[in-house]
Amino acid sequence: MAATTDDASVVLAEHDSSESGKEETKKARAKSRSKSGEAPGVESKSTSKTGSRTSSKTDLEADKARLKKLLSFDREMTGKWVKKEGAILLGTDEVGRGCLAGPVVAAAVHLSDIEADSDLAALLTSLDDSKKMTAPKREDLSEVLKSRCRFAIAESSVEEIDQMNILQASLLAMKRALAELGPPPGTVILIDGNKTINEVRFRQIAVIGGDAISASIAAASVLAKVYRDRLMKDLHEQFPAYRWDSNKGYGSKDHRDAIQEHGLTSWHRKSFCAKLQVEQLSLLS
Repeated sequence: MAATTDDASVVLAEHDSSESGKEETKKARAKSRSKSGEAPGVESKSTSKTGSRTSSKTDLEADKARLKKLLSFDREMTGKWVKKEGAILLGTDEVGRGCLAGPVVAAAVHLSDIEADSDLAALLTSLDDSKKMTAPKREDLSEVLKSRCRFAIAESSVEEIDQMNILQASLLAMKRALAELGPPPGTVILIDGNKTINEVRFRQIAVIGGDAISASIAAASVLAKVYRDRLMKDLHEQFPAYRWDSNKGYGSKDHRDAIQEHGLTSWHRKSFCAKLQVEQLSLLS
């Protein structure tokens, strides 16, 4: 059952802004190749540096166009829903739902109104769904976000995941992040996905695929992922056999093999791993 809020929650359907951005980038690269007189996929030594610069410029323009769309969505939501003086727009997202080990982590973020041509926008150019970003870009962007925006990060433990299921634990982590941030009355919350949070008396807007649509949700996804990845790297030092430094607790082959050989740790989700162990036994029988 969706949460009861001051007003009815809204579920927005996913749209193709990210896909159209990719298509525009492909067309731009193809156009660049045709101008150079080279066949697609062929690059002479004399034009390699020029082609590299052109590609970098094209990538930068695509990044700027994506950021502009992310910011425009948040600006549209603010204008439509944020009415009370002093109220703000927040984005929240979680990471680690599908892992076999480790907590689920959520972040809540408030980005001030950012002009697309501002200095801050230049620092946020690489902002995107955290899953689509490289680890170094996520790390750099996380530092920018932490220094330039209001945010909070919270967890739901392995025990809570096993007790209440991963969906409810994810929503609980979001709820904790929001509570820690302490939003003012009238605040509007954008939530990645199609669910809203129980017992949160703010307007909630569930945005399907929100980390590729909303700047504040994307920012939350970056902060949560960097935080959780660092946590799993730290835990790897205690439990190196499971290779959490590389798989971050997800069910990679090396992780599954380590569970079969060494058993479970206190950081494993028993409800997830029980299913895995049943599958492994069925393969052996």
